[in-house]
Amino acid sequence: MKIKLIIIILITLSINAVSAQRRYAHFINIFCVNVPDSISKKLEDAYEDGGFNAGKNVYNLINRNDYKFDNGIFSFQGRGVHCVRRVFIYNKKKLYIFNSIGAFNPIGFMKEYVDCITILKLSNRQAISYLKAVAEYLHEEYGNTYGVDFKLNGK
Repeated sequence: MKIKLIIIILITLSINAVSAQRRYAHFINIFCVNVPDSISKKLEDAYEDGGFNAGKNVYNLINRNDYKFDNGIFSFQGRGVHCVRRVFIYNKKKLYIFNSIGAFNPIGFMKEYVDCITILKLSNRQAISYLKAVAEYLHEEYGNTYGVDFKLNGK
């Protein structure tokens, strides 16, 4: 009788643990922007050593509560302690992934942003709105080191 009771308790605990893991995984992904697989692959390819699921860890920089993928400016980051936070802009089915990292090269990032405005043909309204998000991103990233082991494609 005691053995049956112990088995029932263990089964109950196991079921609760699995259920909690599923809820937690859903909790993490529910707050990310749902990007198409083709874009997700490009984001992961932006990391030389693999994206570590970076294409599924995407946030809207204008509105963190907006989880729909549309024209906008977004951050993405691999799920590892040394994965740097990166930025991309999506406009009219065109994607621009910044090569410069705000934490390491804020001036290069700003220069790249100016080039991106022309390349993606952003409107004045978009450029100004995104500029505020760029400033906040650079302010948040300033001084971060992320470790020195990580390399970017082409860098």
